Amino acid sequence: MRRPRRAESEPTSVPARAAALLAERSPAVLVVTGPAGVGRSTLVAALVADAALAARPVLRGSCSAAPGGGFPLAPVVEALAAAGPALPVPAALPAVTGTLRGLLPELAHLLPELGERLPTSAEPSGRPDSDGGREGDERREGGERREGDRRREVDRRREGDGVREADGAVGHREFRGLTALLDAVGPVLVLEDLHAADAPTLAYLRHLIARLPARVGLVLTARATAGAEVLLAGVLAEAGPSVTVEEIRLTPLGATEVGELARRLLGTERVTPEFAAEVRRRSAGLPGVAAALITAAGRGPAGADDPVAPARALDALPVPPAVRRRVLGEIAALEPAARELVDAAAVLERPAEIAESAAVAGITLPRAAPLLRAAADAGLLAVDPEGRFVPAYPAVRAAVYAQLTPERRRELHLRAARRIRSDPGPDRAPLEELYRHHRAAGSPGWPRLAEAAADRAQRAGLGARAVDLLTEAAEHATGARRARLALKAGRAALTGLPDERTVALLRSVLAEPGLRPEHRGEIGLHLGLLLRNQAGSGAAGRTLIAEAIHDLAHAPELAARAMSALSVPAIDGWPFARHLSWMTRAEELATGVDDPVMRITVRANRAATLMFTGDPLAWRAVRELPDDPGSSAERQHLLRARANLAHATLMLGHPKSAARFVARAEELLRGAESPYYAGLVRTAGLLLDWTGGHWEGLAVRAEAVAGEYADIPVLAAEATLVRGLLELTGGRTGTARRLLEQAAATVRLDTGVVTAGAAGALCRLDLANGHPERAWDRAARAVETVRRVGAWVWGADVVPAAVEALLGLGEAEAAEALTEEFADGVAGRDAPAARAAVEACRAVLAEERGAPGRTPPPVNGLAERTGRGEPADGAAAVAEAVERWTVAERAWARAGRPYEEARARLARGRVRLTADGTGTEDVLTAVDRFAALGAHGDLALARRLLKEHGITPPTRGGRPGYGDALSPREREVAVLAAGGLGNAEIADRLVLSRRTVEHHVAGAMRKLSVTSRTALAAALSDR
Repeated sequence: MRRPRRAESEPTSVPARAAALLAERSPAVLVVTGPAGVGRSTLVAALVADAALAARPVLRGSCSAAPGGGFPLAPVVEALAAAGPALPVPAALPAVTGTLRGLLPELAHLLPELGERLPTSAEPSGRPDSDGGREGDERREGGERREGDRRREVDRRREGDGVREADGAVGHREFRGLTALLDAVGPVLVLEDLHAADAPTLAYLRHLIARLPARVGLVLTARATAGAEVLLAGVLAEAGPSVTVEEIRLTPLGATEVGELARRLLGTERVTPEFAAEVRRRSAGLPGVAAALITAAGRGPAGADDPVAPARALDALPVPPAVRRRVLGEIAALEPAARELVDAAAVLERPAEIAESAAVAGITLPRAAPLLRAAADAGLLAVDPEGRFVPAYPAVRAAVYAQLTPERRRELHLRAARRIRSDPGPDRAPLEELYRHHRAAGSPGWPRLAEAAADRAQRAGLGARAVDLLTEAAEHATGARRARLALKAGRAALTGLPDERTVALLRSVLAEPGLRPEHRGEIGLHLGLLLRNQAGSGAAGRTLIAEAIHDLAHAPELAARAMSALSVPAIDGWPFARHLSWMTRAEELATGVDDPVMRITVRANRAATLMFTGDPLAWRAVRELPDDPGSSAERQHLLRARANLAHATLMLGHPKSAARFVARAEELLRGAESPYYAGLVRTAGLLLDWTGGHWEGLAVRAEAVAGEYADIPVLAAEATLVRGLLELTGGRTGTARRLLEQAAATVRLDTGVVTAGAAGALCRLDLANGHPERAWDRAARAVETVRRVGAWVWGADVVPAAVEALLGLGEAEAAEALTEEFADGVAGRDAPAARAAVEACRAVLAEERGAPGRTPPPVNGLAERTGRGEPADGAAAVAEAVERWTVAERAWARAGRPYEEARARLARGRVRLTADGTGTEDVLTAVDRFAALGAHGDLALARRLLKEHGITPPTRGGRPGYGDALSPREREVAVLAAGGLGNAEIADRLVLSRRTVEHHVAGAMRKLSVTSRTALAAALSDR
């Protein structure tokens, strides 16, 4: 019975299972099918090397070893001949095996003699040779003459009809002889590439399978094509009921399997889904091709030290030699006309109909169809759902294109361009394709085609493609045309990803003597914006923008935009007051300009500036922004505004508003190609989930964003910051330090998120390791930057850590002074997170004063706020610390920071435990919160605190304790989570809060020692 089975699950166990089948269930036929390059031969090699078949001789032949030049039964005969003397032939063989002496001169001395009454199989029945005699019973000695014997026999067979003769008496004896010999030897016979088998071989296989000896195991491989399926069906139809037939269908790897392969080959777990998906796309999931690409990437400049190199790093790699050899080998096996069609497909790149492929290749249409199908069967071309042909995967295209001579490339590209121009239809001509073909062919008019294609791309919202085309054209232009193209490229580049070529072009044009002032002003503005935003060179960008304003006197709308850009503050920028002055100038200039896009630009930057500075008037500025854009240009500016506002409100401590801004920005992204703004929105989403405590899957997403936006420092730094903070809270301090330092070093343009967040986290890490000097040095630089800019509303993540560092150095007065400076800096500002941080600083100071054995330091500001003129004694300081931590906890809750809220509760419990042993409940509450968040590092600290005070967590709330077992509610939630439901869906179904669901999921994963929902499903199934 034929039992198809896919081999994509547990691939390493497939050969072992197949070997066991052949060893234990004879007679058996194993069929291995799959597309070209999927690894059929690799599987067979692993199969025959399996220990289960160690005692069996293995005979291996290929039906495609000599395409078009082989002889009948070549795969079987060659498999036997290759074994030669090593073949375990018994002394006594059936007489019918003597018919093989002419076919197998290597084994002639082992085969029985035939009597004069039987003709040899080498002698066509009743047909004389050209000399009128019979030579079939002649025996040749010596290896140098055996192949000649076999070839002469082939020639005689071809004079008759080898296929027809196979059905006659001599052919039948030959078949019987082969079957008897196989039965005597008891081998595993492997015949590969059955799709290329000749008719006599197929006829023999039908004969063999119909009477398959119990001692013979048969392995057949074939490509997964319609023709091969028919051939296999015809052969396997002869199998009797005692024969076990099993099929393994090999399929290409999916992205997940490619990722696992990459992890094995590179020896790292740091493989992003995007990298795996790109390798899968470039290899079509063929294991050998994927492995070659992964290995090459690992050896490349971005791979050896950073195996999660962005997928685009693959662009710089040449086609791996193993892939090139495979592709060119498949091409060599095709007919010359089919090779020309594959060449045409490599030049066209995109899916092409048969008629177009034929026209470019110069092949007649009737001939083209079967030849294209042959190339597809060989794995060189793929067929899309519309029946069009395209290179099977990018590595095929690259390998084929690389072997074309320059003359051949030019010829094919010009044919392709002519074909495109001859295709009628309104607005049908694909300008970018015409540009590409004429560019490759060296036609002089390609720059104008590039500009026309860029204009069309820009109208379609494909700004990044327009930038590439315009930059390419400008690099080959001079004078006024070059300046004009650079202007267009600069405008289009503002919403895309940074491109060194475009930046270099703008710098070069800007430096040209004789450049018209209006061109110099606008190019300087665009270059400054690119440097400030995408390239992360804030100071250089601001300088260029400020210099451009003088040359923009002719264009007040552009001058107003430049001024409003300078109004947005940055951590490496000017003091807030100077940024605000630019905002005022922009607003004044905008009043006399009737340009809706410019007005939205100025209003958007005003709203962002006020929000970043924590000005309560920011909310009014937000309400003045239109919700629906009137044009694509307005959409871009509103999108940028929402992304900036999301970052600002997150930093200030308004997470609900931030979530609304993110949602609206995501809506505006639909239908707009804005890679840079898309990155801003994605990093805002990462920060929103971090601050909100929604950490499940966040590390993977942050790693993906960091890789995807590696060329935009601020975006990469924000994603890396999130990764580092997650590692720190998870207790993985070594990785955390590396990531946090990477984030701090990467960013040059920041609104405080990275500078403060990384410095604060590293400061806490150094304090935990007993290095207050290093902690203060690190925090002091960030604090000084905040002080210089006046951006105390950005200090929530660093100032409390800095205060702890000062206290660790015994600098209580400096710590108190910093706290009060911080409080003064956020006074009157709408900054809930900063205000919560002020309370945390005051709580740390009060706790320090109440510590046993400490001499209370002067506490000027605090004494004024508590109404006491003298320092408080220890007991009063403890009471104050408890109260301060309570206030801080509530403030962090209002700011939407559950992690900081839990840390404040733990601190309050620590104070109470140390003072009078009454803080157990506080610490246990913190334990629950850390567990729900997944903050395993903090969870361990809290448990250690309990242990130090001799406390074992009791059963909570009268409910039974389940220890390491799942509670009924945990199991109920875990089952739903493992089934694919999200936390919100589970909460709705069970009428629970989302926070409770998160707590139960985290508890289940902790108890089952898993880190993903996929692993959770597997763990539940084992219980």
